[in-house]
Amino acid sequence: MKRYAVGVPHAIHVAQLSLTLFDHLQTCLDLPPTEPWRDYLETAALLHDIGYFIAKPKHHRHSRWILTYTYETQSWRPISRQWVSDLAYFHRKPLTNKKAQYLASIPGLGPLVSILRIADGLDRAHQQLVTIEQVTCSDKNVVITVRHLEDADYSHLMEKKADGFRHAFHRSLKIKRLDASS
Repeated sequence: MKRYAVGVPHAIHVAQLSLTLFDHLQTCLDLPPTEPWRDYLETAALLHDIGYFIAKPKHHRHSRWILTYTYETQSWRPISRQWVSDLAYFHRKPLTNKKAQYLASIPGLGPLVSILRIADGLDRAHQQLVTIEQVTCSDKNVVITVRHLEDADYSHLMEKKADGFRHAFHRSLKIKRLDASS
């Protein structure tokens, strides 16, 4: 996949953030134990921007196409290819009713998409500065405590990237920001 010139530092950081969220949210996830969910999430996080190879506009669509049809992914199990390409596709743009229905129709997809969207939103500036300090999950809320999240990135995260979280996790999302000195 090297030929697709994925932004490696951003991809690795989004994967690390995604896996941190996944690991902390295990108690909130209702995933059938039959699939390697963590592996799907990690692979999608590493490759979510692969569509930049074709064009930045609509790169989420291009990512889905590359991950579904290119030679490099044909050795993957079809279910793996489907999950990774779906996760990459849904990592950006608003979740319309049609998209939300699709996510709801496949058990586990909504929560993994939400995790990837939040992780990508945390590194919106592609600077790899944001760190997750703590994640707490209660019956009503998920609180993610982060450090180094700028105001504009916080607004984008809450307005655009966090849509679908409540539906996927049946809990509200709160992002608690710590300043650099705390």
